[in-house]
Amino acid sequence: MSALHQESTKKTGPWYLRWYFLLLAILIGLLAITLFGLLIQRLLFGGQSVDDLVTVTQNSWTESDLLGSERQPQVESSEIPELGTDDAEVVIVVFTNFDCAECRIASPILRQIVSEYGGAVALQFRSYLPVTNEESEKRLEAAYCADLQEKFWLMHDRLYLNANVSSADDLADLAAGAGIHRDNFFRCLADETFAETITRDTSLAATVGVNEAPVYFVNGYMIEGVLDKNDWYGLLELFLPGYDPRVIDELDQTPAGY
Repeated sequence: MSALHQESTKKTGPWYLRWYFLLLAILIGLLAITLFGLLIQRLLFGGQSVDDLVTVTQNSWTESDLLGSERQPQVESSEIPELGTDDAEVVIVVFTNFDCAECRIASPILRQIVSEYGGAVALQFRSYLPVTNEESEKRLEAAYCADLQEKFWLMHDRLYLNANVSSADDLADLAAGAGIHRDNFFRCLADETFAETITRDTSLAATVGVNEAPVYFVNGYMIEGVLDKNDWYGLLELFLPGYDPRVIDELDQTPAGY
């Protein structure tokens, strides 16, 4: 190596430390992160963004928004999985399944709303499977089988987080990881104990006008689409006037009667 070349290397440093190579490395890293994020989004939500899946953007509701559909109190039942108290003033019944991207987005939002409203709001679960699909049906049955061991909502959340688990063995392993007795759970799946429950709910859905998922019935009034938290706050204001958990958290007080 010539003395001139050695002197140049000393001044500029190794090629991989030069500013343009460092910039190129950073750009490649950012591109890789972006592509990885898009891959995860496609796997979980079919390539749609969360904003795309939030289909309702109506933060202010009026009674006329509800009265456009006939009230359907028969969708509520004490015999179906419920999160919340029996004396809740508002009962939200959701017709859903564990495979649609919109359902996967809507579930944690709704769970958080029920938690924030405490005993004032309860959530009830009904299956909706418009197209016969063995894997989708098994995943729904898995939640009901977990309910026999009083762990419906735990399994419910795990099913949404594990979208590709559908075989009986894998579902049993998923249940066992949640503390559910594996053998009893597996037997419940093998016997198709809750196949009729899914058929019954889907038939009921058809009679009350459900043709997609998720669909909610709030004290019997049908609401379609994916709602964000502010949508739910505005909607529940109609049923619980003066009860806004955002204000209650700030003031540390609850309105009389709640």
